[in-house]
Amino acid sequence: ETDDLPLEREVILKKPKREKAIIALGCKIPLNLDLKTTEAFLLFSRMMGMDSTSRLYGEIREKYGLAYTVGSTYASTPGLGDGFYVYAEIKPSSAKKVEKLIWKALMKPLSEQNEFEELRESILDSFKVSAVEQTNVEKYERLILRNIVEEKPVREIETRDKKRIEAIKSLSLKDLVAVQKKFIRPE
Repeated sequence: ETDDLPLEREVILKKPKREKAIIALGCKIPLNLDLKTTEAFLLFSRMMGMDSTSRLYGEIREKYGLAYTVGSTYASTPGLGDGFYVYAEIKPSSAKKVEKLIWKALMKPLSEQNEFEELRESILDSFKVSAVEQTNVEKYERLILRNIVEEKPVREIETRDKKRIEAIKSLSLKDLVAVQKKFIRPE
């Protein structure tokens, strides 16, 4: 596994009879990130495109009305690695403009301390809800599979959430800025 991110690639699938297009930008994330950096990246992803309060939604859908839907995700696939992705469902004629707006939103300096703290608290609250409800079986199935693929003991999963919570609590806005500077860059 290399620390170098892949070079820019563009794939265009043309479907002449479709009235909508999907633009997707993404990058592979090195597997050797420490837990704090991974959690910072997850928080960055949520800030960028989690819901209607996110930066991408506000900039592309609300301000300009150029997307039917827009969002981002930090995804982990056991055995294949991690990736950060931004996507938007748009009219084909607005693809270039939307791509520029996505990059503008991703590169805009992070400075909203209150926004950061509210998001961090909501993530910590979601851990509390999951612990009480015990409803996220799929999450634990993925963790078990990841541990098997990485040849780690399955019993370590119980302490994983505790470690994640401590990492999230230790995050500052500066950690998100560091992730943005290191990994988010137009090619």
